[in-house]
Order: sequence, then C-alpha cells, then structure tokens
Amino acid sequence: MPAHGLGGPDAILIIDLGPGGAELLAGLRSPVREAAVLTTLGSSATRRVAYRVDLADGRTVKLRRAATEERARCFTRLAAAVGDPRLARVLARRGDLTLEEWIPGTPLDRLELRDAHLAEGAELLAAIHLADVPAGFPAARAVSTETARAGIETALLALRAAGAVEESLAGLLRAAAAERDPRTAPAGIIHTDLCAENLVVDPGGMVRAVDNEGLRIGPTGFDLARVWYRWPMSASAWAGYVSAYARLADPEPALAHFAFWKLAAVLHSARVRVRRGIAAAEVPLARLRALAREL
Repeated sequence: MPAHGLGGPDAILIIDLGPGGAELLAGLRSPVREAAVLTTLGSSATRRVAYRVDLADGRTVKLRRAATEERARCFTRLAAAVGDPRLARVLARRGDLTLEEWIPGTPLDRLELRDAHLAEGAELLAAIHLADVPAGFPAARAVSTETARAGIETALLALRAAGAVEESLAGLLRAAAAERDPRTAPAGIIHTDLCAENLVVDPGGMVRAVDNEGLRIGPTGFDLARVWYRWPMSASAWAGYVSAYARLADPEPALAHFAFWKLAAVLHSARVRVRRGIAAAEVPLARLRALAREL
C-alpha cells in the first residue's frame, strides 16, 4: 500500500491509535511534522497498521499496532532477548502499540543481489535461532511438530472450502506432509518473515531487519522454509545462503525434512492470503502446485 500522510499540525490526525499512541508520541518530546501510513498489515478485524512518523527535530520513528497486545509484548521481549543491533529496536510499548527505531536504507529487493547480502541475511537468521530464550517462554530446544501439522491441516481445509485447491491436490499434500513429518524438531526464537523486502542496507553498509513483528518461539526448520518461500533465490544463491547459515548454526535437521517445512510455510501463506480472495493467493497457490510436482 503506498505511503500517504499529513504534515503540520494535522499530522497527528492520521494516527488514530487512541491514548496509547498519543502517550508514545508525547514521550518523544518533539512535535509530529509528518505521519505516513506504511502499510495496513492485516484485516479490519485485527486493525494492524504501521506508520512512519517524522518529528520536527529531524528524527524518524515507526509506530506500529500489532494484532493483539500479547503479540506486541511477545516480539518486544524477544527482540530484546536477541539483542542484535541488526534488528530494529523497540523503543517503547503501550498495549498493542510499539514505537520502533526507524532504519534508513535501501531494501534488498531493490538492489542487485550480492553474495555478501545473502551471507549477512543468513547469519542474522542463525543469530536469532541461537539466541537464549528469555524467562517466561518455552525454553526447549526441541519441540513437537504437532502445531505445524495442525496448521497444515487447517490451511488445507480452508483452501478447499474456498475452492482454491482441488481435493486431489489437497489429498496429495496431506499425505506428503504426513510422510515427511519429523515429529520433533529443533526450536528457538524464530523470525518468520526474514526476506529481501524486510532487510535494508543502512547508510553504514550493514544489512538490518526492519520488520520483526513475527518474532516468536517455534521450529527453526519452519523459519528456514519461510526464507525459502518469501525470498525466492536461484539454486546457487540458496546454497550460498545455507552455507552462510551453517557457519553459525546447523541447518541439517531442517534440511533433512525440508519438504515438510516447505509445505508448512507455503500453506501458511496461502491460508492467510486466500482470506482476501483467491486472486490474492495466486503466488503461494502456484508454489504449492510446484511443490506437488516435486513430491
């Protein structure tokens, strides 16, 4: 969605986020010069939205409303636990609202892809996976795949109900997932949306992640598969990405069952997008059919 906004004293009118938003902005101790909607991030039911806010003193921040207060609390705590300067910092939180560091730079999807960019993206993902899980979150380094299996089944049922896939394809994918399910998998902090459009090269040349709302605890194999899906690469580029990841973390447990994680990742995206209509799900549905031909 293109950014749009208002400048001057009316800028605050675009930020209809209630008293929590006003408190966060007041804490910056500088008038809002301009506010722009970056994107609406979900359905009207969740009211997810993100703003770029330019202040009169020259600073810029991002103001985000998450799907729920729990989601905002979760990714705020996990970002702090990772503690990596390559992640945009959460400056403050009020309920479901977060005020975040604005990282200037050029997204990787607008640049010529270089081996160094791939390596930095892979090493960041590995660093996230290896970070210590903070108190209050499940600390196990291995988890059951039961949640992933349930997600696959729920997505298949939703796609069938929407008429997005035929029963024969749904049956093939269901059987393939059951056959390739590892039952248990390595787990830790995962990003769920590390891809070229969410990574920028900042003015100092560092590759940094600017959209980290998806941080949560889960199977790292799913996270690698999300990168594979969200950041399409050639076979050689993907091999380079995995090789860079392997310098810090072991990808083999995920790769040994990668067909399962690919199905989980693509079906998750297809389910989310089909809610907006089958046309919106065209990309993940095409990837599902391609996966089916490989199985």
